[in-house]
Formats: sequence, structure tokens, C-alpha cells
Amino acid sequence: NSISMSYARAAYFKQYRSNFEELYLNSAETHLSRINYDFFVVINEILGINTKLMWSNELNLVEGKSERLVDLCKKVGAEEYISGPAAKDYLQTDLLEKEKIKVSWMDYSGYPEYRQLYPPFEHGVSVLDLIFNEGPDASRFLKSFNK
Repeated sequence: NSISMSYARAAYFKQYRSNFEELYLNSAETHLSRINYDFFVVINEILGINTKLMWSNELNLVEGKSERLVDLCKKVGAEEYISGPAAKDYLQTDLLEKEKIKVSWMDYSGYPEYRQLYPPFEHGVSVLDLIFNEGPDASRFLKSFNK
């Protein structure tokens, strides 16, 4: 109800409402990770993101937080690992670099502004805000699509 009340007047809310409402109301899942996965699938479809999604338990990974991450990157053939800046405090970058996996830090600044219902523009919102306000043009506002 909170999402519906907040976005009822957004330009593309009616077009995309059912995509998300169905997930909220009809999911038989009880694990948050499975619910999130279902949302990722729908969001990726709307944004035209074709990255393959998979579960880490499909890969039979080694133990240890950083070691597990390195193993995951190796098993999926990653040449670069892009992390949020908060991980700078704990990510053992040397383990990734030792395996010739480049470590890059995501920069969340500089995203282009788009139409929002309530000015001034707020950057720190959910991707749903972008989808409900820009609809089919939403992917134009993602950095990965602007390279």
C-alpha cells in the first residue's frame, strides 16, 4: 500500500504496478533471498538487463568470506569485481588481485537526474522510483548503459 500511495500519480505506475504487486501479494516464498531473486528477474527484464542470475550454492564454493568471493569470481570467469565503496573497510583486495581479478569501486555519484514526483531530485531512492517515473526509458539513466 505504501508503494501504491507514493507512486499512484507517477507516469508509469499503472503500466508496471501489476509486475510488482503480484510479487508482493502472491509469492509463496518464505526466504528473503528467493523473494529478492524474483524481484531481480522482473527488474532486469524491465530494464533490459540480460545478466545471468545464479545461486552461489550451485558453485560448490570454498569456505571463508573473501576466499569464497575469490572462488566465485574464478568459477564464473570474472576478470573484474565491482564493489560498493563500503566494502573498502573489509574486502581483502589482495586475494582477488593475486588471481588477476581487477577490483573496482562503484561510484554512485553523477547519475543523471530524471523526472520525479516530488522535487527536489532525490538520488537515494529505489530502482522502482526510476521505473515508475521513466518507464521504458529507465535504462537510459543507468551508468552501465551509458558507456
